[in-house]
Amino acid sequence: MNQPNTIPDSCRHVSSRTATPVAVIMSVYGKDDPKLFDRALTSIENQDYDDGPVRIYLCIDGPVGTEILDVIRAHEDRIYKIVRNESNLGLARSLNKLLDALEDEQFVFRMDSDDYSHANRVSLQVETMRRRPDVDILGGSIREVDENGRVMKVVHYPDGSADISKYITRRSPLAHPTVCFRRSAVERFGRYPELPTNQDWALWFRCLRAGLTLSSIREVLVDMTVTESFFRRRGAKRALDEFRVLTSGIWQIHGLSWRFIYPMLRLLFRLAPSGLIKAAYRSRLR
Repeated sequence: MNQPNTIPDSCRHVSSRTATPVAVIMSVYGKDDPKLFDRALTSIENQDYDDGPVRIYLCIDGPVGTEILDVIRAHEDRIYKIVRNESNLGLARSLNKLLDALEDEQFVFRMDSDDYSHANRVSLQVETMRRRPDVDILGGSIREVDENGRVMKVVHYPDGSADISKYITRRSPLAHPTVCFRRSAVERFGRYPELPTNQDWALWFRCLRAGLTLSSIREVLVDMTVTESFFRRRGAKRALDEFRVLTSGIWQIHGLSWRFIYPMLRLLFRLAPSGLIKAAYRSRLR
């Protein structure tokens, strides 16, 4: 569907002159749920952070339908900058375009278009990073919810780089929709790896190799939406993509290691029937 030219390529609102502006980067594409997208934008607009403007950087990744365009129009006064892709370029390339569009923000927050950020997310993460100048990238806990907002599980992540360097060979060590990057960290890692899937996991390997410090806080920062399509998307191709990211990352950090058993086991699990994957994903074993 062609996009009407009623939304400018770049739209900005006037920000107050305050000490610490922050950026929130988000990409939306044609298959995203408009209601969840609207909720995601609203959750950023309702942050209780008062030390500076919270600037939303949005990438429209290829053609989108009228319902998503309606959501963007409803929020355009609160969106700081919009970047467009004429065709669908994928999440990694879209996020990299947004990183390239940043201005003077000191902290950069990642946000998915179907998740919900708790109102204290920005203030809590900025406060923590000011208190802990050694931390380059900070995540937090998530609540996994269904499309109706029903809580299914709370998931926590390791809080120190020593734990993360061990954890990363088995699972992604940060919940990607919760992360906050210090601007100096963005300048050091440069860009997201432009992979079809598992871009975040590949980025965490890159950051550890670069000597960046990753951590998480115990507080729940984001409600992460897990729908039935989440499990349907986990086919053989995605399983092989994940296997390549893990084996490459382990090799670059640990060399020849017994840790290669983890991507092998994950690959076998990913190729199991979807019902088994869903049951394991929602179990206490995860």
